[in-house]
Amino acid sequence: MVIKRPQPIAEQVISLLRSRIRSREYGDGRLPSESELAAEMGVSRATIRTALARLEAESLVSRKQGDGTYINQRIRDVKTHIGEIWEFTRLIRVNGYEPSIIPLGIEGRTAAPLEIAALGLNEADDVISVNRLFLADETPFVLSENVMSQSLFCGDLFQLDGSYSLPEFTERYCGQEIAYAIASIRSVVATTSLAEKLRVDVGFPLLHDVETFYSKAELPLVYANNYYNDKVIDMRLIRYSG
Repeated sequence: MVIKRPQPIAEQVISLLRSRIRSREYGDGRLPSESELAAEMGVSRATIRTALARLEAESLVSRKQGDGTYINQRIRDVKTHIGEIWEFTRLIRVNGYEPSIIPLGIEGRTAAPLEIAALGLNEADDVISVNRLFLADETPFVLSENVMSQSLFCGDLFQLDGSYSLPEFTERYCGQEIAYAIASIRSVVATTSLAEKLRVDVGFPLLHDVETFYSKAELPLVYANNYYNDKVIDMRLIRYSG
């Protein structure tokens, strides 16, 4: 017999608020005040505060001191939520392989149309492109390009070190912390250039992951193109209900 325990009050409130936000019950603006939500749901303000803190950690809402709790429309409209951002070297290591990184170059150039749209740039704006190859036990696993607005960078652009993880890179050189990312994943086949870098045949099936990373203040920080050889590491995921 399976014993089912009742869900804690805070978890019930979190689930209810999450559902209301997704169904646009609060529109595109902000949530009612903590006291209004507490009175409506018959719970303490402390419980509401705990629930809002969880939703803020998920980047579903943002709280502004003295102003209220606002809905993050980008996150609300994403249908699938996997969970925390995993840096590639960690992903490789937890699968039992030794990670390593081959820097393929850092360059400054004019932003491409998709980068302009994703990062909210103007046509004349310049970007920094960081290209790297991640290996699992010396076998190429991910070919990654991370593009950031040049205006975010502090200090000497010629001293950038591509061996840092993406969160470390943005914090060290841009003074910005990544809060969440929105990704689109599709299957592609290797072009000549991709095949050469990932050491596969032309036409080999790959996973193409396009991600935009944001700060807590909703600032687009990074536009990323990642190509995975999932024959090296099986990209299976666990998803939990609730």
